[in-house]
Amino acid sequence: MNQALVITYFGGKQALFMEAVGPFEIPQDALAGGAGGLGPRLARAYTGRWETMADDDPWPALVRSAVSHEASRELLRSALEAQLTVPLGKVLGDAGDGPVRNAMVQCLIAGMIMERYIYALEPARSLPAATFEAALACLLQHAISGPLTASDPEAAQP
Repeated sequence: MNQALVITYFGGKQALFMEAVGPFEIPQDALAGGAGGLGPRLARAYTGRWETMADDDPWPALVRSAVSHEASRELLRSALEAQLTVPLGKVLGDAGDGPVRNAMVQCLIAGMIMERYIYALEPARSLPAATFEAALACLLQHAISGPLTASDPEAAQP
């Protein structure tokens, strides 16, 4: 295959790559219903997708390559922005503490994917899926609707 064919049929290498990788979209029902119960819905959607991922699914390769490859990082960033950042912004809001909550939800999800599914580190790798999902749901819900600062000023000190 030459570059002219890639451009003719896909518009460029990035579009070809995204066509090969395919979408990783969060089901709309996970985002429906507002902030109440959003943590468990997101935890179910993400752990369900990664727990049942086929061995030849290209998403783990995209996530791994994004760590050290700029083009892959940009592809992953744009896909996640469209599929998670923007929809979460609609639920959590783009003002006040909405952007902070959005960032924390995304950090928890990204960390979960890296820890359990990409690097497969213990103990995350060996936890039963239901236990892992329940704990993730609790943490996500706290990021969505819990306090963002320590209620005890001494708890915030190192």
